[in-house]
Amino acid sequence: EQFDAKLVAHPECPPEVLAEVDFVGSTTAMGKWLEREKPARVALITECSMADNLRSQFPATQFIKPCNLCPHMQRITLQNIYACLRDLKHVIEVPADVRVRARAALERMLAVGRREPV
Repeated sequence: EQFDAKLVAHPECPPEVLAEVDFVGSTTAMGKWLEREKPARVALITECSMADNLRSQFPATQFIKPCNLCPHMQRITLQNIYACLRDLKHVIEVPADVRVRARAALERMLAVGRREPV
């Protein structure tokens, strides 16, 4: 039997999964791909809530959603963020050469969020 849905995966999936799909990208990139390609059916290989967000944006597309829960995403709660900022106990040391490039990437990400040109 032929599978008639396009396969779309988040880049954090295992390499053997990424090698078999039609598109690999972030949630934002998936949205742009869906808008451009307009597939009738899509199997989203990503975290459950991310798939729900895309489904609401593209109601004409039928989504097959093998719900995957990311244990790391589940740990991000308002209480954990508050405790981290309050206690400053989860410090990450970043080497100077990486820090410069990482800061540039973060600045671009924040500019996109503010809808500024990057």
